[in-house]
Amino acid sequence: MSVWTMIENVEATTTDNRRLPFMIPGEYSQLRISACKRVVSTKNAMQQFFVVEFDVVDSDTSLKEVSWLVDLSWGEGAFRDVKGFVVAALPDEPVTHSLMDSIESSEQPLTGLCVAATAFNKITKSGNDFTKVIFRPIATN
Repeated sequence: MSVWTMIENVEATTTDNRRLPFMIPGEYSQLRISACKRVVSTKNAMQQFFVVEFDVVDSDTSLKEVSWLVDLSWGEGAFRDVKGFVVAALPDEPVTHSLMDSIESSEQPLTGLCVAATAFNKITKSGNDFTKVIFRPIATN
């Protein structure tokens, strides 16, 4: 068997596969959306994640770029969090599955739009820190 047997079944590594730091607790008064995508984890039972990458325009953190990741296997809570982000980015748009398909498509309609956010740590039931992010619209869109 050829060493290259699996080459047809893997995704190519591109610059889009870079890993930005996750959001840390703080006030982000302006985040510019650079990408929205859904990724599938090959390490964790094929879980799907909604990922948003941002350029940090103004915040009380030292970060210049951040990502926000939502594990879609969390069910309703995950979808509430994603919807909160979309409502902040597009306050006048109804959030539908068609809109979500568009948001994660190659068209990237949210790229360049800005939102604000507050990130803070919550203690999970298992006693670990979890960074919760609440998004809100800003007037610059």
